[in-house]
Amino acid sequence: MTAISLMLGAWAIEVGFGWPGWLFRWVRHPVVWIGTLISAFDQWFNHAELEHRVRYVLGMGSSLVVVAIVTCIAIAISLALPDAWWAWLIEAAIASSLLASRSLYEHVKAVAAPLETDRIEPPVTP
Repeated sequence: MTAISLMLGAWAIEVGFGWPGWLFRWVRHPVVWIGTLISAFDQWFNHAELEHRVRYVLGMGSSLVVVAIVTCIAIAISLALPDAWWAWLIEAAIASSLLASRSLYEHVKAVAAPLETDRIEPPVTP
């Protein structure tokens, strides 16, 4: 299978199914994992007492590490799967999770609805 067919399959799975709630409750979402890693890098390296250019370089390095980790995991999964139609489906399902377009749409829609009706509730503080 080609990379184009894989991405089209991933997009179709993402649009059709998204990331089911039961799966999110069980393992969260890969975008959440990536966000957690980015937050960790931010806490470790983004300190006001550092010069701007040092923080900039640390941020670039952090970005490269995150991309490298995700790329290595994707390559390992791709190499571990056999050349079969069902393996393509598994790979497309995994790739669909990194698109997150359906989830993004649902979250934006949930914010847009109150904005359109001017019914914005103040945040609840514990």
